[in-house]
Amino acid sequence: MERSNKITDGIKLLTSISTENTFNDTRFECSVEVPFIQEGFGIEVNGKEVSKGHSMTFNDCSFFDEVNMLSDSNGECVITFVDCIFEKNINAEDAVMNGKVRFRNCHFKGDVNFRNTTFNNLADFWQCTFHKPTTFYKTDFNATTVFSSATFNENVLFTYSLFGGKAIFGRTKFIKGLDISQTIIGGELQIFDLSFDYQKYVAEYVGTNNSKFQNYIDNLHKIPQINKVTTFQILKNQYAKQGNHIDEITMRKEEKKAFSELVQARKKDNDWTSTTGGDRFILWLNRWSNHHKADFRNGIVFTASVAFLFLLLTFVTTGEFWSRLCLDCKFDSRVIGYTIKSFINFLNPVHKTTYIDSLNPIFGIPYVFDFLGRIAVGYGMYQTVQAFRKYR
Repeated sequence: MERSNKITDGIKLLTSISTENTFNDTRFECSVEVPFIQEGFGIEVNGKEVSKGHSMTFNDCSFFDEVNMLSDSNGECVITFVDCIFEKNINAEDAVMNGKVRFRNCHFKGDVNFRNTTFNNLADFWQCTFHKPTTFYKTDFNATTVFSSATFNENVLFTYSLFGGKAIFGRTKFIKGLDISQTIIGGELQIFDLSFDYQKYVAEYVGTNNSKFQNYIDNLHKIPQINKVTTFQILKNQYAKQGNHIDEITMRKEEKKAFSELVQARKKDNDWTSTTGGDRFILWLNRWSNHHKADFRNGIVFTASVAFLFLLLTFVTTGEFWSRLCLDCKFDSRVIGYTIKSFINFLNPVHKTTYIDSLNPIFGIPYVFDFLGRIAVGYGMYQTVQAFRKYR
């Protein structure tokens, strides 16, 4: 898009003593440093002169070279970018920002580097789009932080970042993955209507390799599977804390799915010494009995299926079943009626076992299947009720 104004070099020459500078509809083809620091206009702290920046506003601007954010001790300095496009990198590594920083409806098409950056005032990324993988590494958000309506097209990790104030994620979109497992939440985390593309949320197994784990979350913007599990745990607990039980259910379901993927990966890891068979069986049961407390229909189908299975096993281990078995016989409504009656009776976990006595049981085996069927049916009913209570 063609801009009305163009700046190709010497951006520092635009510095003035003014407390506010504004650029509108400008194309920057040179590197830019913000806030603008006026030499000779510093302030004294502990006997030393430190920089004092001036407020800057960029409206509808494009940056085709790197933007560097500098440390600034002026708490009244406000840096604002509105409807801006950053074609190259933005670098704020090790910067300490005492004033407010606002990015409103901006597009970050290059790398975003906020490593060891400290925001002592408002940090606002409302409706911004991050086009590349981003890691906020040891970034301190000591005041209000806003990521509402922001979109992350690739993985975003908050590795050892601090939310010291209120962090707001409202209607934030995560097209790939989110990792807040290593985040220090010292303040208040406020989340609302988060959007995930769960099919594209890919996490990788690192096992017991600590070096690989650290490299993933520090430098490569990759999310380990264990971090994915913990991220959904944190979101689940936060939704529960806010009283949002509907979204809590979704996070619980995704947490269990992520843990199931982790357990499957551990099964193939020769260095993983703990057994995974029990965990895999429990997760399998929870998945098919009520979809991790999310779907009562799973519970109904599961209960009916196990009842039919164990009733069939009970029948086929009786002499009466084999003596009456006739594949070429005509349709007998009495047999069908007896079978349906037995099935309905079997759905009652406390039904009597006297019906087996007259069926000529083989070595008492039918009683074993009847007992196991009671357990399975009772479990299915319990899981169905749990799914019905998901909204509490």
